Amino acid sequence: MDEQEKDIYQMVKRNRRREKIRNFIHKSKLVWVLDPYPYETHKLKPRSIVENFKREKVRQTYSWHNISRLQNEKAYKAGLAGIITAPILASLAINQPLFVSFEFPIQMAFIFLSGILFVLAGMIYNYRVPTFVKAYMEAEENKKYKAAPIGQIHSSIFFEFLNLGRATEITPKNLHEIQNHQMAYETAGLLLRQGGACYKVGFDVVGQAYIERLIYKLSEKKKFKVFEEYRRKDGELGLRERMGPCTTYSSRSIYVRHLKMEKACKHYISVLTPERVEGELSEEDIVINFYDPYIQTPDQIDKQDQLEPYTSDLSVILKEDYLDILVEEISYWQSWQRPLSRVLALWLYRLSLLSFSLFLIYQASIVWGALQI
Repeated sequence: MDEQEKDIYQMVKRNRRREKIRNFIHKSKLVWVLDPYPYETHKLKPRSIVENFKREKVRQTYSWHNISRLQNEKAYKAGLAGIITAPILASLAINQPLFVSFEFPIQMAFIFLSGILFVLAGMIYNYRVPTFVKAYMEAEENKKYKAAPIGQIHSSIFFEFLNLGRATEITPKNLHEIQNHQMAYETAGLLLRQGGACYKVGFDVVGQAYIERLIYKLSEKKKFKVFEEYRRKDGELGLRERMGPCTTYSSRSIYVRHLKMEKACKHYISVLTPERVEGELSEEDIVINFYDPYIQTPDQIDKQDQLEPYTSDLSVILKEDYLDILVEEISYWQSWQRPLSRVLALWLYRLSLLSFSLFLIYQASIVWGALQI
C-alpha cells in the first residue's frame, strides 16, 4: 500500500468515525436528556416528524418542569408516613416490650424506603432547581416573585441575559473569524499589533436563538411587530419586518454579536419616510439588530458586570405587563440546565414510587391470602 492509498484509507476511516459520532448524537436518548439547551440550534441531520416527537417526549420527561410536577403529586408523597411509622414498628420488633410479641412487617421497609427516596429527591429539587422554573411552576413561589421589588426582578432577568453572553479571546490565529465585521476586525487588529490582548464580547448563536424566541413570543402575545434595519438599493437606511425566529444555525457560526433593541417610535417613525419602511409601523413595535461584537481588553472584562457590551436598551422588553411572559420563557431556558441533577432527582422520584408500589403489592398479597382462608 503506497502513501496515497494510506492517506485515502485514513480519510475514509476518519469519515466513518465521524459518521458514527453523528449518528450517536442524533439518535442517543442519553444525549437528548443531557443536552442543557432548550433549542436544537445545530442539527447534524434533519429529523423526521416522528424523530422530533420522540426526542421532545424524552426531553420533556427529564425537564425541570416535569420534575416540579412530580414534587407536588400525592402519589409520590404517600410514602412519607412510612418515615415515622416504620422506625416505631422496628423499635417494637427489636426491643420486644413485655406482653407484646411483635414481628416487623417487611412491607413497612418498602414504605419507609419510599419516603426516604422522596425526601432525597425533594432536597435535590429544592437546592438545584433553577430560580425561574420555581417561580413559574410553584404557586407560592410565584406569589413571592411577583411581590418582590421590581428592581430585584429586573436584576434576576439581567443576570440570565449575562449568562447568555460570551467572551472569547482573539489571537492572530483566529482574527480572521471576525473579518466580516469590519469595525470589530479593525479594532482587534490594532490592539494585537500594539502587543495587547483583546476579547470579542456578545451573544453566540445559542444566545441569539434564546433572545430571538423570547422577543417573538412577546410579539405574539402582546401584538406588536419586530422590525430590523437594512440598506436599501439606493444606499439609504430602511426598515423591514423581521422574519423569524431562526430555528437552526450553521455550526460554523462561531462569531458573537451585540444586540441592540429600541422602540420604533424613538426616531424611526419621525425620521424615516413611508417609502423607506416595509410594512405598517406603530409606536408599540420594536426594532432589533445584531451588530458586530464588542471588542474589550482584559481589564474591561475583569470589571465587567454590566450588560452594555452584550445588549443595549433591554428595558424595552422589561415592562411590568411583560413579566409573566418573561418568567415563563426564561423558565423554559432553564428547564434543561443542570442535567445530572435533573436525572438524579427524576430517578429518585421514580424509585420512590416503585417502593410504594411494592408496598401496595405486598399488602394486596396479604389481603388475598386472608381471603383464601
